[in-house]
Amino acid sequence: MILRRILGADESRAITTDKVFPRTAIGAPGAAGGMQVTPETALNYSDVWACVRILSATAGTIPLQVFRRQAEGRDRIMDTIAARLLARPAPYMTPSTFISGVVTQLALYGNAFVAKYRDPGQPVSFFGLIHPSRVQVKIDAGEPTFHISPGSGGLGASGEFTRRDVIHVKAWSVDGIVGLSPISCTQAVALGAQLQRYGAQFFANSAHPSGVLSTSQRLTPEAVERLKDSWTAKFQGVENAAKVAVLEEGLAWQPITLPLHDQEFLAQRRYSAREIAAIYGVPGHLIGAETGSSMTYSNVEQSTQAFLAHALQPYLKATEEALAQDEDLFPVGGPDYPEFILDAILRPDARTRAEVYSTALAGAPWMTPAEVRARENLGPMPEMPQDTQEEQ
Repeated sequence: MILRRILGADESRAITTDKVFPRTAIGAPGAAGGMQVTPETALNYSDVWACVRILSATAGTIPLQVFRRQAEGRDRIMDTIAARLLARPAPYMTPSTFISGVVTQLALYGNAFVAKYRDPGQPVSFFGLIHPSRVQVKIDAGEPTFHISPGSGGLGASGEFTRRDVIHVKAWSVDGIVGLSPISCTQAVALGAQLQRYGAQFFANSAHPSGVLSTSQRLTPEAVERLKDSWTAKFQGVENAAKVAVLEEGLAWQPITLPLHDQEFLAQRRYSAREIAAIYGVPGHLIGAETGSSMTYSNVEQSTQAFLAHALQPYLKATEEALAQDEDLFPVGGPDYPEFILDAILRPDARTRAEVYSTALAGAPWMTPAEVRARENLGPMPEMPQDTQEEQ
């Protein structure tokens, strides 16, 4: 397959990737240890991983369908280019994988880039995700141009491309050109990552804060080293925890209580987890962070609604609008548009659905039995045998 490429104009105002996702170290003394934070390193932090995972995985479960406006209501469309591409984005990529990938890029970089691949003079045949680190966004006479550098992130195309080649999905933005990455909150991310690293080192060196070995005898430097090496080999590390120590020749073990800053370590980790959850708009209980209150069916349901409205819906809306503005998929002024079917994650329990359907079918009905069965993924009502109808 020959991939179409269009070279951009010479005059442009470049919006560099530094604005898409800052890659600067925290240089102030004591500011999270001067740790450099990037979307890649942030994923090593479990709370960031958990937030990105739940956002992308949940988005991947929500169907993205194409509808056509009618004089009365709308119809689902399945035979257009857009409908076929969203149902099968690429031979190697399912719809769930495609949407999850878009939301993952948005949650890490604030931008997602979808390449449109086609034969010359032909409609778009499949989609591909381009790694945001390879893309620079430029503005040429009011039109976006995308400079894609060579690299392994995506299908490998590189050069200057236009809107006919790339769909740009932007998250929250201050200039409307590029989105802001949640990882821009480098202080919070770096603090949490450093706390996680500190915890790993704390347990890897668990012999250090436990206590000291003391003796009234004078030990040579060589004897001290041998004793330290022997004690470390036998009792340091998680695999040696709680072993019994036998002391000889006047040795005594003196326990040392944990310093206050170590005792507050777990509290700091809990605070950091809540902070990361707040940055992503994810309810804390979904990533294992303490919320300060017990969870019941009622507030879990409300929490799910909040997760959808404040965390996931902005990414879904940005994706819908970016696709709807693409003229290859949805011609300007046309009646077709894409929409995520949120009922997939807002589906109430069976009892509540039955009550709603009973109301919808009673009195002045606003649904038909056929529509109710379709909503429950059931086929048409089977015909009853003639003798059964006569008995009734």
